[in-house]
Amino acid sequence: MSSAKRKELNYIKLKNVNIKGYVTIGIFLAIWESFCRLKILDPVFIPSFSKVITGIAELFSKQKLLYHIGLSFYRSSLGFLLAIIIAVPLGVVISILVKQMQESVELVLDACSQINPFIVYHLIIIILGVGEVTQIIVITWTCIWPILFNSITGILKVDDSYIKHGKSFALNKWNLITKILLPGALPQIMYGVKLSLNYSLFMLIAAEMMGGSSGLGFLIKSSQNMYRIDWVVGIVIVIAILGLLMDSVVMHLENRNPHLKYIFYDKE
Repeated sequence: MSSAKRKELNYIKLKNVNIKGYVTIGIFLAIWESFCRLKILDPVFIPSFSKVITGIAELFSKQKLLYHIGLSFYRSSLGFLLAIIIAVPLGVVISILVKQMQESVELVLDACSQINPFIVYHLIIIILGVGEVTQIIVITWTCIWPILFNSITGILKVDDSYIKHGKSFALNKWNLITKILLPGALPQIMYGVKLSLNYSLFMLIAAEMMGGSSGLGFLIKSSQNMYRIDWVVGIVIVIAILGLLMDSVVMHLENRNPHLKYIFYDKE
């Protein structure tokens, strides 16, 4: 690779880095640390950034933070994947029903989607008790609706001319779905997947705080009971970093596939 080409690639990479964002974060952290040291903020209730970093190190060494991160990530990922497995085929089935049945089913689904996930969580606890299955079910319940509704909308928006072309080639029902309907609905389905990905981890944290015995939500609750505010803030920072990492996965997919880039930004 020539030096000119290498310089051009380095410039493009540097241009893509959000320097202003990093500078803003640095200024915020400096103000936070200064205000705590000057006692403008009460360090009992709002610990300094340096104390929070020390607290995160203690969490890794004393509270097995990595273990709890792994558990939370496993639960949120499993619930998220189950939502995709259920929602996409169900969306296909509903979208190809006759119009009268479709309207009836969609009305029921609309009503179900309005049920608060925390109410569902408590109902599941009554039936199954507190445990892994309960937390995974509530994540699936939370994630399923954006994927389902976007799957139905995407399939219904597929151009009729494509469907007519498929029928003219004597495609059976299965090939019509897999070769025309699903590829045509992919932009809308992926938008629902993106929304659900954002919901999965954060809903799980709330569920773990309410009835878990492990995971990041449980760790926040136990840290609160020990009045370790630095640990609580540290875990919140870790959760924020995990959320950013999940968004970076989406951005990586977007950069690898220009079609996905259109999907995510055309809708926002």
